[in-house]
Amino acid sequence: MVFVLALTFRKEVKDTFVTKDEFQSFCIEVKDEFQGFRNELNEFNVNLLQLAARTLNSNLKNPTLLIRSVPIPGPNSSRGTIEPVPTLFPRHADDQRHLRGSDREEEPAHTDPERAVELLEDILGLQEDNLMAFRERARQLATRPSVVTKREQPFYSKRE
Repeated sequence: MVFVLALTFRKEVKDTFVTKDEFQSFCIEVKDEFQGFRNELNEFNVNLLQLAARTLNSNLKNPTLLIRSVPIPGPNSSRGTIEPVPTLFPRHADDQRHLRGSDREEEPAHTDPERAVELLEDILGLQEDNLMAFRERARQLATRPSVVTKREQPFYSKRE
């Protein structure tokens, strides 16, 4: 069956293309089309991963939960994605918040940690309001008095 298909394809190729150069140019066109399709598919996958990471990060309410890193496209669009270096990336929202109050002396004067953190929040899709509301609820629960439970009654057997 495969042999018959190969002969049929070979006959169709001979009937369609007059010269070898036409066939080679057709093969190059097909190869370019497939490469373009691969590039578009990889770009779509990167956009989907970015959207998923931003959505998960924007829904975070607990500042101790892990932040999802937002991948970026590789240098060659067919290479996939690049993830940030885990040791340089904040693990959770509290780590990211601590970047605001950077008091290191070696930082140049023209850098603004507050603005850098705001940009990072925008990139990651973090919403500070959700995190602040969680912290406020935690403070309220900590100051609330504990609920008094009903004391257990001793078990008395019926006397006969």
